[in-house]
Amino acid sequence: MFSCPDCNGVLWELDEDAFRFRCRVGHASTGGGLALEQLEEIEDQLWSATRGMAERADLLERLASRAHERGNAVLRKNLIDTAVAVRRQARELNDIIRRLRLQPPAPDGA
Repeated sequence: MFSCPDCNGVLWELDEDAFRFRCRVGHASTGGGLALEQLEEIEDQLWSATRGMAERADLLERLASRAHERGNAVLRKNLIDTAVAVRRQARELNDIIRRLRLQPPAPDGA
């Protein structure tokens, strides 16, 4: 089963020669159009995750600064190490997003 990119309802494959789908509400899509809409939705979600990871790294760095001000070197190091790891993961996710954009959608009728 596939979900409708417009309303998240269930899509049914229409009994036609063309590779088309329709949901209960009436939204319709071709196979290629659905593939493109899925890719755009995945990309949006991944960008949101990347932003969240950058914010997390920023917060960890600010917490590390506070730990340093309070003389807690062990906590500071742990927070900095975690922030560095989160930033690396965000860069890796960014690379995944860029590779997704290079994948062409499936042609209609595929």
